[in-house]
Amino acid sequence: MIYFIGGASRTGKSALAQKVANEKNISWSSLDSERDKLTGKPDDTEEIPVWFYPKLEELVKERSDSGIDHIFEGDCFYPEQITMLAKQFSVRVCFLGSSTIDANFLSSIDGWHLGNGIDLNVVATKVKERSEIFRRKSLENNFQYIDVGKHEEGAIPAVL
Repeated sequence: MIYFIGGASRTGKSALAQKVANEKNISWSSLDSERDKLTGKPDDTEEIPVWFYPKLEELVKERSDSGIDHIFEGDCFYPEQITMLAKQFSVRVCFLGSSTIDANFLSSIDGWHLGNGIDLNVVATKVKERSEIFRRKSLENNFQYIDVGKHEEGAIPAVL
């Protein structure tokens, strides 16, 4: 089984992936690191999933062929891409977002630092906008979407 935990930045995808991996005793990886290894990344955040899809498909095939369950998490794939992968591979998926994230929350995240001059209110607005995109696309593709600002903290979605 291949598990996908996708969605907007700063919404707890890595924490959820780690929790599910520990519970199921399987491995997980952040697609952000795979994305960052590649060259030619588009400047427009919304174009990155299309640009990244061939690499995603390759990684999923490798893991699926190994016969070992694995979790992929990241913000570089869209629900419609997972719908395409689900035609070839056994997958489970959920997407995370936040309609309530704010600058205070962002400033409280341990280990997350922005350079000087970054306006956390702008970042929070971008996270909310990306969350809405993931929410809409998740519903269109019949995948579970969790608004982490309105969801019980630490709960593992039943779909996983």
